[in-house]
Amino acid sequence: MLFNSFVFLAFFSLVYFIYWSLAGRPRRYFLIAASIVFYATWGLQSEGWWGLRWAAHFLLMVALNYAFSRLIFAAQNDSAKRRLLGVIVVIDLLNLGIFKYFTFLRGILVDLGVDMPPEIQEIGFFLPLAISFYTFQLVAYVVDVYRGKIQNDPGPDRFFLFILFFPLLIA
Repeated sequence: MLFNSFVFLAFFSLVYFIYWSLAGRPRRYFLIAASIVFYATWGLQSEGWWGLRWAAHFLLMVALNYAFSRLIFAAQNDSAKRRLLGVIVVIDLLNLGIFKYFTFLRGILVDLGVDMPPEIQEIGFFLPLAISFYTFQLVAYVVDVYRGKIQNDPGPDRFFLFILFFPLLIA
């Protein structure tokens, strides 16, 4: 769903009117749900029902980062915090690297004449929507938690909305 499409205009209008008809905390939950629907449509349009796995993958990465940020908040010493930060940053960057650069690097190796097993040559990755944006947003958040710039856990609903908010995903 592109920003300049009629489908996005209809979706945004519906979200806008429902959001303003709600009050209090349900607004936040509604925006989270709308953002998940928005993200899921990207996979649905590209791969049908099988494309919903990308929304599940995105939610898993967000949940994993939230869990690690809570562990960093709870860690008693700097060395434990540093290890937790290192683990989640490596997971995030591997996630980005695999989805965004695997096909590119495989193509370079094939062009250089490197003999690849058929299993590796046949692997094709779908590029998840806004993977670079949300990866760096997640990394920046956990680094800020580690550095003490974010001192209180915002709660899962506020964290998920911060990462998932649909107008930012393809900005």
